[in-house]
Amino acid sequence: EGVAGISGALWTPSGRHIITVQEFQLQLTIWSLTDNSRWIIKSPKYNEKGLKFSHDGKYFACVERKKTKDYIGIYHTSHWKC
Repeated sequence: EGVAGISGALWTPSGRHIITVQEFQLQLTIWSLTDNSRWIIKSPKYNEKGLKFSHDGKYFACVERKKTKDYIGIYHTSHWKC
């Protein structure tokens, strides 16, 4: 995860991805274990408290900081787009 290192990691409910959060909440990375692809979410806020999956695992919510304001991004876990 770069110079800052990793401050936390968690499995997705499907077990097909691992999510890591860089120290200082610089970025969150979703790593695919099936095809080696990855997706990056810039400036996640909080480590584990601000990251939640829906009960069925289809959606992922992440508190993000954009232009000095906080937002909740809702991502579909099949393609990791908001």
